[in-house]
Amino acid sequence: MKSGIQKILTECFMTMNKVEIFVPAYNGMHILPMFLDHYQERFPGCRINIFNDNSTDETGDYCRSRGCEVIDCDFEEPKAISVNDIRNNSWKNSEAEWIIVVDQDELINISLADLASIEDYDVIKFKGYNMVGTDSSDPREFTYGRLHPWYCKSLMFRKSIGEINYTLGAHTVNPPGEVRWCRYHFTMFHYPKRFYSKDHFIEYLGGLPPDTAGDIYDGETKKLTKLK
Repeated sequence: MKSGIQKILTECFMTMNKVEIFVPAYNGMHILPMFLDHYQERFPGCRINIFNDNSTDETGDYCRSRGCEVIDCDFEEPKAISVNDIRNNSWKNSEAEWIIVVDQDELINISLADLASIEDYDVIKFKGYNMVGTDSSDPREFTYGRLHPWYCKSLMFRKSIGEINYTLGAHTVNPPGEVRWCRYHFTMFHYPKRFYSKDHFIEYLGGLPPDTAGDIYDGETKKLTKLK
């Protein structure tokens, strides 16, 4: 039987060969502690690449202190790498089997233990929820979200597909050839800063309180769903 330390080391080794994460980031200290806890717990030892867009807070230093690879960028420079370059190209020299491309406020609900269940797929499309603070402004305490098709995004894929071809915002993809899709089996929680209070969310819904809003918008209900 493996000791606790041996088990952790084995998981780290497996993750290093299995998964690598790529993240555009800007002034993310309101969310990055939770973000890194989430991914480092689910993929221990995973390489996380933070493309730090000229942040004015402690984003770069904090991510380095957490063991991330930090690449300092300025997306406003005409010749600089763009966010879409990061999403579409930065992972192409990775040695990992699976690539995760997410924004700093996107947490996908998948872990190392789930990889066996997606062996027959190439691209994982997540069921996306906008999370909202109903009783707290601390995103760790958010329990409600609104399903929205715009955030049902394909954020994980096999490196072997070669190209992913994200559009702006990574809301759609167009990988070449025949790929095997896994759609909506896993969820993604999106934490937009403008929804850090119930009042902001009610304003977004046009004045309807979340517990009574049931009308349809963009093909989905405005009603909040308890997720945690």
